[in-house]
Amino acid sequence: MGVVGNYFVGANIADLVGSGSDDSQAGIMCLSACWVPRPFTPDQLVIKINAGNAADRNVRIGFYGSLATGLPGALIFDGGVVNCATTGVKAVAYTTQIPAGLYWLAHIKDAQPLAVAAFQQGLTPLGFDPTSLTGTAGIKVSQTYGALPDPAPTSGLSFVSKAFWMGLRIASIP
Repeated sequence: MGVVGNYFVGANIADLVGSGSDDSQAGIMCLSACWVPRPFTPDQLVIKINAGNAADRNVRIGFYGSLATGLPGALIFDGGVVNCATTGVKAVAYTTQIPAGLYWLAHIKDAQPLAVAAFQQGLTPLGFDPTSLTGTAGIKVSQTYGALPDPAPTSGLSFVSKAFWMGLRIASIP
C-alpha cells in the first residue's frame, strides 16, 4: 500500500480519465481528497505547476484532516508560499507521521495565470454531482490569499470534478 519515494496524491492514477490544469482564480482555495490507506512518514508535500507562470507568481499549499462528514476539517500543515517562476514539481519539507485516513490537499493562488496540474478522474470520495453526473473529486471555496484558515471553511463550498496534482512523498512506512 505504498512504496518509499512514491506519492499519496489527490488523484487515483488507476481511475484517471483525462488531465489538464485547474481553472481556479486567485482568491479561491482548492482542496482535493487524498486517501491514505496506512500510516506513513512523508518527507515532502508537493504540487505540480503546468504553465502560465511568471517570476512573481506564488501558490500557498498545505493539507487538512477530515470531519466525520468527510469534508475538510482542522488544518494539519500550512506549507507556506511556493514560488512558481518555473514549471514542474515544487516541494516543501514535512516529516511528521500521518495516520491512515482521508485528508484534503489544499492550494491558494496569489494571481492568475498560474496552472496547477489537475486530473479529471473517476474516483469520487464525496459521491457524484447529480446535476452533471461528474465525480466530485475536489472542492473549492472563496478565500483570500494568505495563511490557510484553521479550520477549513465549511460554508460556500462548491464541487469540482478535478483532483489537483498535489501529494505527500513517502519517506518511510512503519
